[in-house]
Amino acid sequence: MYRGLNLIGPAYDFSIIHQLFAGYYEEVEVALFERLATRSNVIIDIGANIGLYSCIGAANLPEGGHLIAFEPVPENVTYLHGNIARNGLVDKVTVEAAAVGDKTGSVTIYLARGIGHHSIGAGNALGWSSSTSVPLISLDSYLADHEIGPPDLIKVDAEGYDGFVLLGAQKTLSLHPTLLIEYSPHGLENCGFSPHEFLDIIFANYHHVFLVHEIRMRACTKQDVLRLGTKEGLGANLLATNDDSHLAIANMMLDEHSSRA
Repeated sequence: MYRGLNLIGPAYDFSIIHQLFAGYYEEVEVALFERLATRSNVIIDIGANIGLYSCIGAANLPEGGHLIAFEPVPENVTYLHGNIARNGLVDKVTVEAAAVGDKTGSVTIYLARGIGHHSIGAGNALGWSSSTSVPLISLDSYLADHEIGPPDLIKVDAEGYDGFVLLGAQKTLSLHPTLLIEYSPHGLENCGFSPHEFLDIIFANYHHVFLVHEIRMRACTKQDVLRLGTKEGLGANLLATNDDSHLAIANMMLDEHSSRA
């Protein structure tokens, strides 16, 4: 059980499962996403993995809300479907077995030893021993093809391919959905994407950006993020928003963290 959810995953995994079942996996990010979901109607989860964020988001959506989960790795998709059903969320979630990027087609994904490290960049897939071709779509084209209105909240964790996700979501980003996205300079570079370009896209679209690093959360500038450096494994999550209700949630969490300091 994790935050009231019944979740399962592969026992061999060393990257996520032990932290998840111990109850401390991405504590700040998950708590933040949980609160943001209560003030959202359409949520997009890109890189859904086995379904932690998808289930957290769907379980906290207002009545009539819906979540779309994108996950390209077949084994993860199986666990994702199972965890959604296990928590009674089938009616609230659509699963798309595809990677998200800047175009439509297919792409090779490298399968790592840990389910949290599968990546389109081979250098990000620790100890990878096999690969598979998966469908690739852009978020802009998917939303247009399915006549889905602007999302309120988008979570992106694409193991370094996150910059290409943003390139394929330029129209969507112009509508300013709140964005919770992984920033890994090393991971981005392994996928052939510049960390500077990644941050330019975010700071060009959003007035309020927060850095979520380890167990801390704070408002930040582009330079603050760049100071994290480019060393392997170093990174954080970014929350970007122009939405007043989501901004209030972020500031409330900042106040809570300050009171504990």
